[in-house]
Amino acid sequence: MLKTLSNLFKSIGKINSRSLKIVLPVLLLGLFFFSITINNVYTETYDIERFNRAKETIRSPVTIENEAETQRKVRETVQAVQDRYDISSEITDERINYIEEIFEAITKLETEIEEDRQSDDEEESNEPLPLSQQEKVQRLSQILSSEIVDSVNDHVLVQLVDLPQEERDAGKETFIAALTDVLHNGVRTENLQSARSDVKQSIKYTNMDENLKQALTALSDFAVVENSFFDPERTSEARKEAANSVEPVIIRAGEIIVREGQTITNEKY
Repeated sequence: MLKTLSNLFKSIGKINSRSLKIVLPVLLLGLFFFSITINNVYTETYDIERFNRAKETIRSPVTIENEAETQRKVRETVQAVQDRYDISSEITDERINYIEEIFEAITKLETEIEEDRQSDDEEESNEPLPLSQQEKVQRLSQILSSEIVDSVNDHVLVQLVDLPQEERDAGKETFIAALTDVLHNGVRTENLQSARSDVKQSIKYTNMDENLKQALTALSDFAVVENSFFDPERTSEARKEAANSVEPVIIRAGEIIVREGQTITNEKY
């Protein structure tokens, strides 16, 4: 009987020994994982007030988006987006065509005057009287667009008519080149005067005849007009794209929010 009980206790001891070898490592492993994940189940709290100094370094207990900072970055990004404008090709072509029309009309007028003179020479022996400046302007007014006639001073037309064809052609080329550059870049209400000034500066520093410079400078105010207009749809789309491109501001778990001794500002609070 005693021998039987002794064998039984030995068997139980062997079983407990085997169980202990299994249970003990599992228990230790569980304690290890519990210790490293305790922050997920236990969040330290702080007794803090705004505008006071932090009594200790405070770290973020979790990973979370800083929504206020994200919104601030979105606002700054959207505000930095410049307004979008559409440049009207119709207005650009119209103004260039007006200038070309003026020079072409003067050339046509001179051709007609020369043809009339030759015709009169064949019919009469007496030389015809030349047209006065006023008569030339009146004849130009009959073939020029009403927009030009209403806006361009007669004195400008007289100055152009009195110039040799070669000088006039050179001036036309220079003027249209400068006008094209300015209009293709877009002229808005707020930069209209500076755009006209750019064209005038292009004329000023050439070696053209002074009368031609004066005439072309006066034409600048007529030729350069607003041709770039605010596009609300493109601007809105650009702002949406900018807002969507902003990455969220993330506060990582363990990241320092405020160091010991620093003032707890309203933003940090």
